[in-house]
Amino acid sequence: MALAVLLFALNCAVARPITPAERTALTDTVARFDAAMRGTDLEAIAQTVPPKVLDHIAKQANVTVEQLRTTLIDQIKTALAADTIDSFKMDLAEAEFLELPDGKPYVLIPTETVVKTESGKMAVGGKTLAFMDGDSWYLVRVSEPQQVNILRAVYPEFATIEMPEGTMKAVQ
Repeated sequence: MALAVLLFALNCAVARPITPAERTALTDTVARFDAAMRGTDLEAIAQTVPPKVLDHIAKQANVTVEQLRTTLIDQIKTALAADTIDSFKMDLAEAEFLELPDGKPYVLIPTETVVKTESGKMAVGGKTLAFMDGDSWYLVRVSEPQQVNILRAVYPEFATIEMPEGTMKAVQ
């Protein structure tokens, strides 16, 4: 019992709210990503992927990070040739500000992308994970199990954090 109280106290001692400077940096990161999505700036979109995630995927694929980034951009171009983004929204006002077990902050931001396809419009909803690696905020869509698995492999501190599933529905 004493050990449990001590561990709880130590966890509380490290826990901290997001600072005003971190909140400003997060707001800026989300705004840049939002603008990149609306303007289809694929290079800027690719910059929001954490470098450690890119390193991990590149090693798995036996390619360089630059080759991976080029492939990623090409895949997005191909997807956008068939389907177009009708609207995009990350709702930072409705975000959940949370903490990892070690007290580091992370944020789950409601995100919706409406895509025009040959058969109509589809709304893809879910959460975008925002977290800091060093002094920078990075964004990872966590509504797909494959992305969550990669995130947890690279950032094991997220291993016990449950990530919400995404949604997909036809819209007018």
